Amino acid sequence: MNPEELHARLPEAADLADPPELDTGLLVRRVRRGRRHRRALTGGAALALSAAAVLGTVRWTGTEDPARPAASAPVGSLQGPYACGDRLPLEAGSATFSGITFSVSSVRKTDSGSAPVLEARFTADRGLNMNGQGPESLEVLYLRDGVVVGGGPLLRQPGDHGEHGEHGEQLGTGSDHQYSLVPDVPLTVPLGTRDALCPSVRWSQVWAEPARYEAVVVLGRVWDSMAQDPEQRSAVMVARAPFPG
Repeated sequence: MNPEELHARLPEAADLADPPELDTGLLVRRVRRGRRHRRALTGGAALALSAAAVLGTVRWTGTEDPARPAASAPVGSLQGPYACGDRLPLEAGSATFSGITFSVSSVRKTDSGSAPVLEARFTADRGLNMNGQGPESLEVLYLRDGVVVGGGPLLRQPGDHGEHGEHGEQLGTGSDHQYSLVPDVPLTVPLGTRDALCPSVRWSQVWAEPARYEAVVVLGRVWDSMAQDPEQRSAVMVARAPFPG
């Protein structure tokens, strides 16, 4: 059949064909499913945004940038390693950052031959989670006249500023513990004791002159990824308290 014959028969074929049918029920069901799907996505997004606005996340690490490997820290750095005889630049740290306040809330003497029992405290101006090391891993340092004379768990012997400590341990940079903070409600964190003292220092000496000593707890570098100002996204948080007389 040539094109002219085909064109001539088109009207006849149209007359013989049945009228087209439209499954309106199927169309309605598909439209409804699409609307429900869009509502579910919108509702989920709104919930996620609300949760992010109310419950942020802050984390701390031992590095300058959590996306990069830790670089070698200078001797006496607030971010470690911490060795006997170091004099730390405590003025480089801060007890407050991004609406969070960190403090050593208790340094309690039990007897003259033992380390004190310690407690730390977090407060925040908004609800958030802090991801970092567990209480047993938080670094405590005992200072006498500003010089490290004890602490733990990663206290080094004098002059030991290598990447790994005496027993091969690596500086803690974990984030396997979560601290959930409620606005303006203090969260008390029991730290227990850190018994290690540097050579030639004894607990009887410490408690004989407690005014010369203080306890320092170092969180390391704390990051707030939601901070708008790049200069305000991180800080080294440090808390300190004197030994009781």
